[in-house]
Amino acid sequence: MTVKRAKELVDKGRKLLSDGDFAAAGEAFAAALELDEAVPIRNNLAQAFFLAGELWRALEVLEPSIGEESEKGESNPFSYGLAARIYVALGREEQARKYLQQAIKSYEDGWADLRRAGQVGTHFFREYTAIIMRAAADMKDHRRVFDLYRRWESHHVSWENVFMAAVACFNMGRFKRAASLLSSIAEVHGLFAGMQKVAFQVERGAIPPFEMSYELSPRYDMQEMTGDENAKSEAGREFAHDGLSRMTVLAWLLDDDGSGEADQGLRGLVQYGGEWGEKLGRRVLESPVFSSAAKMASANALIERGVLPENEPIPMYIDGEQRMVEIRKTPVIMNPDKELDRIVDQAIQLRDKGQVKEATELLQDLQRREKLYPRAIMTLANLLRQQKKYDESLSLMKMLEDMFPDSPELLFNFAALMLQMGDLSRPGNIMKGLTVPTVKRNSRKSYTDWAVT
Repeated sequence: MTVKRAKELVDKGRKLLSDGDFAAAGEAFAAALELDEAVPIRNNLAQAFFLAGELWRALEVLEPSIGEESEKGESNPFSYGLAARIYVALGREEQARKYLQQAIKSYEDGWADLRRAGQVGTHFFREYTAIIMRAAADMKDHRRVFDLYRRWESHHVSWENVFMAAVACFNMGRFKRAASLLSSIAEVHGLFAGMQKVAFQVERGAIPPFEMSYELSPRYDMQEMTGDENAKSEAGREFAHDGLSRMTVLAWLLDDDGSGEADQGLRGLVQYGGEWGEKLGRRVLESPVFSSAAKMASANALIERGVLPENEPIPMYIDGEQRMVEIRKTPVIMNPDKELDRIVDQAIQLRDKGQVKEATELLQDLQRREKLYPRAIMTLANLLRQQKKYDESLSLMKMLEDMFPDSPELLFNFAALMLQMGDLSRPGNIMKGLTVPTVKRNSRKSYTDWAVT
């Protein structure tokens, strides 16, 4: 009965641990340990304290398993692996390496015992490879992480082992191997497929190398980059120097859904990412891999940093060729303008006569003259869409979305563009904003003027 009750408490503790309630998990494991002095229960209690940041309490719990008085010959790799992680967190690397070595020896001694007993298929023991590799990862000993992965390659039962091996390869500059490993676990989480693309683009030189994080829980949020200028800059720097933030934004960017949020993240990386951020911004401008919107985000961030001059041509690779693009801050003409309306009407008449190119040039001339008029922008975006110049059209649509996020005319045309680009999921999300109460009586006239059929 006592053992059964201890098991119930352990199951409860593990559930609380997975939910992130470390204090409650610790209470459950402590109660279980009073009923059953089993090493795995002691390990669970120590892990709960470790995750809660109570490092010395975690070591105190582990002491009977890892101390000199512990039973000789007992294979206890998890205890030693966790002790190594705790000492890394305490900044005591010499002790950490000592316990890592003991964890490796304990695992291999235990594996030899299982082989002799004909029990090498034991799943729970194979799981210990993950915490041992993780201890090496905490030390940022990338070579050791990958060596352990290869040493026990037939033992691993968790995708985490493969992920850590991929991170180690990425950080050692073995980007193709990292991409291959990430590809093998792509079905576990969509982010891994994006990470594979990032590794491939780093290998090709489109993205400057950086140190990838072994963590998969984000520590920073783009939403924190708000508030007063000092707070925003500090949050931006922390975000842009975090390995997981870099990898996530870049993976998101390479799978761009047209939402604009990935471009916002890219701008943060370039603006606050120091020397690496500047290199990233320049490579985005030079590479055919990234969208026009991403290039504009990079250019604006580089201008904001003072790296590139404002109102001067900037070389960019757009629509299959190198171009000189001038970035200017142009005020938007929000009030009705009879002269500009006359030009837009003229462009629509040219379009209706089949003179799409001439209509496009007429409205592009307005932009060159810094006449940023929403009705003209929408008409131009649709003309570009009609000519399958999707990147240019998307850039204009995003500009309008920033100004008029609830406009029914914009939502309709934006959804049409995404359908033409082959994105079948985005239009539904866009059209959710198109509700009957937002449509005014005169919207029919505006819609007819703006939409291209």
